[in-house]
Amino acid sequence: MTDTKSIYRSFCQNHQVPLFHEAYWWDAVTDDWDVAMGRVDNDYVFFPFSVERKLHFRLIRNPHLTPYSGFIFSNHFTPQLEDVLLLDLFNHFPECDYLNMDLRPEYQNNFPLPFNIHQKRTNLLTLREPLEIFKDFKPSLQRQIRKAERNALKCRPAKHIDEFYQLYEKTFLKQQRKPPVEKLIFEKVGKLIQEKRCGQILVIEDQHLQLHAAMILVYDHERAYYLSGGSDPQFYTQGGMSFLLWEAIQISCRLEKKYFDFEGSMIPQIDRFFKNFKGEEIWYRSIEKMNSGLFQTLQKIKNWIPNL
Repeated sequence: MTDTKSIYRSFCQNHQVPLFHEAYWWDAVTDDWDVAMGRVDNDYVFFPFSVERKLHFRLIRNPHLTPYSGFIFSNHFTPQLEDVLLLDLFNHFPECDYLNMDLRPEYQNNFPLPFNIHQKRTNLLTLREPLEIFKDFKPSLQRQIRKAERNALKCRPAKHIDEFYQLYEKTFLKQQRKPPVEKLIFEKVGKLIQEKRCGQILVIEDQHLQLHAAMILVYDHERAYYLSGGSDPQFYTQGGMSFLLWEAIQISCRLEKKYFDFEGSMIPQIDRFFKNFKGEEIWYRSIEKMNSGLFQTLQKIKNWIPNL
């Protein structure tokens, strides 16, 4: 373990940091990670990262099941000091051929680093009294939830990660695609959720004990997140996923979280579904830096290289 990584672990243990920046989260989602650090006197900025290797390229991207990452600062300070910290951080960045990281939505500051910046969006629901939230849902969504209730669908904790993964897998098999996240990573996240009490794995089942939908709900001190989900295509019209998200929102309210983050999607069909819950559309940044001309060329013709 590097000294910087040890410093970061200590920092996370003694400060409130967002879930996806916790050292224990990175331990669960990737086997090989480290931290770059910028420092000015007793102030720090941290940048956790992991390096993927594709062919002979070194890529830095958000690990699986880690929608947001990026910079974590040790204190609140002036923009001028923040810029100095970031510039020092950049001097300690790891070497890579390509970097692309999605920053957490609440970090909207400008910064002096030489990245290309792209915008992505998520849907953020401010939590309050559940009945008030429900009244704001689009009528079509309300009907789906009531239909699920009439059909006696029930929400319960998953007995095992297999219950979740079989539905997650079915979602992609329907699209004739391989699931992008392997079961082992979900198993590690499931174990972490249990140990740290930072989430729940939920399923929807009917009176015949058939599973309709499943999701992983995680949370930190302020926000709850829809981390991942799946559903059985044969039950799409029964309202299971709508009902499941409504149950997750109510759980988040009871836990006194401030926001429910759907994590958004650039896929139009999923984006439209999330908008039915009438959360606020929030834009966040994705930073990108290309250091390899060869990798840039191959990206333009990426159909030649499966899974790059």
